[in-house]
Amino acid sequence: LASRGVNTRALLEKSEFIAALEEARLQPMPVESATGGKEAPSGAPQEATADVDVDVDVDAEVEAKARARANAMRARELRTELHKRNVPWQSCREKSELVDLLVPHLINEAGFSLSGALQPGSVGKLDEDQVEVEMGQASTPMILDCYADWCGPCKMMAPELEAAAAELGSRVRVAKMDVDECQEKSAELQIEAMPTILFLAADGTEVHRLQGARAKDALVEAAEHLFFGGPTPRQGL
Repeated sequence: LASRGVNTRALLEKSEFIAALEEARLQPMPVESATGGKEAPSGAPQEATADVDVDVDVDAEVEAKARARANAMRARELRTELHKRNVPWQSCREKSELVDLLVPHLINEAGFSLSGALQPGSVGKLDEDQVEVEMGQASTPMILDCYADWCGPCKMMAPELEAAAAELGSRVRVAKMDVDECQEKSAELQIEAMPTILFLAADGTEVHRLQGARAKDALVEAAEHLFFGGPTPRQGL
């Protein structure tokens, strides 16, 4: 709204902001003035500063990507995604209603997961491309479980990893990678035994690795120690 020169001082409710934005989108965007600033369309007050414009543009881009992603899903996929996030959807009759429910969650998750495949408090399965993306410059560290479907200890650890993810919440991304499906990435990461649990800094740098199944408490204590300077885990590393 600020980038479109709309006065928001009189707006209080979210619905009023939405209505104002919908109306503003029907008007031409502000043009650059001779001084390099933005001029509002004729008749519209100008209140935006450069800082506000940047924030609005970024938020609009994130929202647009989230909405495009949701719109690309079928109704069944939308219901599945909402169910995974414990969002009630049964009252929705139209696909657009499902989209509107999911979009805010996708926006929140966009700042958590670089690939969009991970959610706070749960374990997300990644393919090779997604692992590469998540190992970029992120805002949170990551635990990556390198497992195989045929691996007994991996199956035993799966619920422990889920419990650890739930406890660590939005502070740590928790992911898993099937070594048979991601052979190239597994070789690059030098995965030689399953499960191998990688503890990665926010920039993707490996901080530590564990081999063999671990209980929830051991995983959480290791993350607290390695990522946040907590005490040494009771059972060591």
